[in-house]
Amino acid sequence: MLANPWKTLGVIAIFGAGTAMLATTVFAQEDENRRAQRAAEIFEQLDADGDGSVTQAEIEAARSGRFGEMDANGDGEVTEEELTAHIEARSARRVERAAAEMLSRNDANSDGVLTEDELGQSERGARRFEQVDTDGDGVVTREEFDTAVADRSERFRGRGKGRGDGPRRN
Repeated sequence: MLANPWKTLGVIAIFGAGTAMLATTVFAQEDENRRAQRAAEIFEQLDADGDGSVTQAEIEAARSGRFGEMDANGDGEVTEEELTAHIEARSARRVERAAAEMLSRNDANSDGVLTEDELGQSERGARRFEQVDTDGDGVVTREEFDTAVADRSERFRGRGKGRGDGPRRN
């Protein structure tokens, strides 16, 4: 089975750039505006006739459409290979969207690339570093890092399953 792409991306970001700031940015929740925007997009997708309301028939049609996307060969059955390909494609789109959002948030000069200076100037990143550096000594130890990753992962696991309120903006 595939590893959690968000966790993998976070580990790559930390060890690739050497900062806890990148990992906490990857694990960070979407802000309220982004969640509201996503909810509106989902509603629009479900509201197939555009009348401003969603019927049971529209929900059933959307579910059928999702099944059709997974059933690549159209035989009415979804194999493990088809499901894996579907999940990989969705994960890739999410990673691309997260990368684009991270770029737009941190690209101070809007040149389409991030420099170490731009990432270091991120106020949000600095706040997150301070949160991970729990003893305030200006250094994130392995223990502090592991605690922060576990805390973020726990928040995301509880999201939408009646086990807490999901990730919180810090």
